[in-house]
Amino acid sequence: MKFETMEEFYRHAREVHGSVENACFEATSVKVPPEFVMERMEKLKCFDAEYADGVLTLRRMVGVSGDEIAEKYYLDIWNCHGVLRCPHDHAGEEYRAVGEGRFSVPPCVRAKSDRRLADLLWDVLEDWGGAINMSGHYRFDDEHVLRFKRLMKR
Repeated sequence: MKFETMEEFYRHAREVHGSVENACFEATSVKVPPEFVMERMEKLKCFDAEYADGVLTLRRMVGVSGDEIAEKYYLDIWNCHGVLRCPHDHAGEEYRAVGEGRFSVPPCVRAKSDRRLADLLWDVLEDWGGAINMSGHYRFDDEHVLRFKRLMKR
């Protein structure tokens, strides 16, 4: 789910989740010159930005806590390969390849369709501005959580 402004995010949190109390943010701080900040402030609408003493701190809304999938599952990209991480210990167990081998999923994730699961994982990656060659951790937003839940076998 994409939010253009903080107000949209908070409205979503109140309407869908009943409160903004559990809003989750991801913070990043970088040292930048003041002119860098001034040139780019218009592009930072969807961020809560603070600039002090030469350090720009950005807080980006990443979801609303309270859902186990949103809190404990994420896509881990490393070396052009994605692994769906879960809270369960699968040491010694074999992960299954989906998405033409681009992703590995743990044995506890049994989707109705591996193709649709791979599509979801691509969307998680791309919705956060990532790519298969951009290492990092990519979390599920509310829309991803709903799709994930619908995909799982009962």
